[in-house]
Amino acid sequence: MYAGDPRLPVRDTSYAARYVSQSVADPVVIEAGATREVTFTFRNVGTATWQTTGAFATAHTVDPRYRRSVFANSSWIKASNPARFTRAVAPGETGTLTLSLTAPTTPGMYTEEFYLAANNYTWMQGGYFYLKIQVVPATSVQPASSATTPIATPEPPATAVPPVVTESGISPFFISRRTLQADGGVSRPVRVSYQNTGATTRSNISIVPVSEQDRMFASDTWASADTILQVPDIAPGAISVNDITIDTPAQAGAYVFNLALAENGRIIPGTAFRIETTVVADAPPTYRAPVFAAEPRPIRYRFESVPTIRVGLAKIDSGSMTIESSEDDLRIVSNGTVLGTLPRGTRATLTYNGQLYTLRANNLSFDSATFFRFEPATNPTAIVTLGGGFVRTINWKGRTTFTTYRGVIEFRVADDREKTLYAINELPLDSYALGVAEVSNSAPMEFLKAQAVAVRTYAHVIQGTRKYPDRYFDIVAHTGDQLYLGTAIEEMAPNYTAAVQATRGEMVLFNDAPVLTPYFAHSDGTTRSFSDAWGGAIRPWLVPVRAEFDLGRARFGHGVGMSQRDAMARAEAGSLYTDILKHYYTGVVVERMYE
Repeated sequence: MYAGDPRLPVRDTSYAARYVSQSVADPVVIEAGATREVTFTFRNVGTATWQTTGAFATAHTVDPRYRRSVFANSSWIKASNPARFTRAVAPGETGTLTLSLTAPTTPGMYTEEFYLAANNYTWMQGGYFYLKIQVVPATSVQPASSATTPIATPEPPATAVPPVVTESGISPFFISRRTLQADGGVSRPVRVSYQNTGATTRSNISIVPVSEQDRMFASDTWASADTILQVPDIAPGAISVNDITIDTPAQAGAYVFNLALAENGRIIPGTAFRIETTVVADAPPTYRAPVFAAEPRPIRYRFESVPTIRVGLAKIDSGSMTIESSEDDLRIVSNGTVLGTLPRGTRATLTYNGQLYTLRANNLSFDSATFFRFEPATNPTAIVTLGGGFVRTINWKGRTTFTTYRGVIEFRVADDREKTLYAINELPLDSYALGVAEVSNSAPMEFLKAQAVAVRTYAHVIQGTRKYPDRYFDIVAHTGDQLYLGTAIEEMAPNYTAAVQATRGEMVLFNDAPVLTPYFAHSDGTTRSFSDAWGGAIRPWLVPVRAEFDLGRARFGHGVGMSQRDAMARAEAGSLYTDILKHYYTGVVVERMYE
């Protein structure tokens, strides 16, 4: 993560964490004196459960250690200890930590640094995280009026931002308004300035809307839907003054408009401004929002890295299996400690007798009360071969066993009632998608792309549901979730492999978040809603839609989401994969979430 990680001493390496995400992207903007909450999600990648009592899982301030934070408030445990995890987090699970932050009265850019710990026992390996917080001057928003004619209000005075040297080398300096009240569809000028606080000239700079919602303020003076204005090069120490125009949204209501600087298509941390906006009346019927020619949007990925996923491959009923890799050495890890290395090409036999795990291989012999984990030493997606008591037979796929998988393998007993022994595969999400065997290699490419995006999105969403809380994995490898058969599918379905690679990182989003994307063989001409098939609350993206290429057939499958047969016909008729996905999943967008 951040270069300032102090790497504190870890007394017990069974406590280890991996940052997953945060609910508000940096920089977090808070008005002086106001309070805002940010929720962090972490995965327990160690072997010890994070508890809520005793040595409970929590966070402390660092740099310096246990310092009093200027953002502390009465909800904090101490001024150096913001919060604790509210539920126990077992190994392999994710947990959330919510920080309540009250901004100081001095505007500026702040960095707050924290470290996870098992309280009064040990720091957590990988537990460092931080926040970039921009404190802006306090403002007041005038209440909305029921008037149907424009309200003339004086412009607020120009607001200078105290110069702050940000890590990015570009500092917010000045904005001419922080509040706006007007009818819908009205153009208003804004002057915004930035200072180059670095030592080199900055080029390829643009002013951009921060999110999809901010594009509601687009004016026909903007360069595009994603770029408000290109900014001339800014020399060291110089202040760039820029005049832009925004149009108020068409419908009455309260809004916030966020703008920032981007460099080479990526938003520069610490450069955001916001304008609190009240639209007091709908725009007239004659108003038309600006329309821009389609063009690639700047790359602003949601995830810092490729997510990993844990797959329950199979139950090992015999209590024994073998493992080897012809591509890489395998580190043998137990209880967070590296016991040794299984050399490339060497086969190990693993057994579990109800109490003890054992490993035997040539000159290697280990016994442990804790499960074995096998990590490729140099290539995280190296192929590992399983055998012995590990058997997966799918005759209709043309071979009797599927035994090769990429990434990490765990030989582990679940914490369920039966104490089931599993082989678990941990690997990057796109490597997982390559091994899902739900389509024919001969299907049209645009359908294969749609299928790849649906597979990836489904797996990511299921991962966040804790569907298998006692089994230490996110998803099963059979059709209870998705049929995952490992690297054999890369050989058997090269066209599907190409589709996964062509859509790398892409997911289906509704209301700006990835959503469940079920699919099935074919319908009777109309798909079903989620609630009709499975009950529960309505999922607005999973509602009935026409599947005209299925007419005359009986439904095969649950009927929710994408009909694969109908989707293949749409692809053959010329539909793009994004249009196919938007047909079956109502109101969604397709976005690339990571590089």
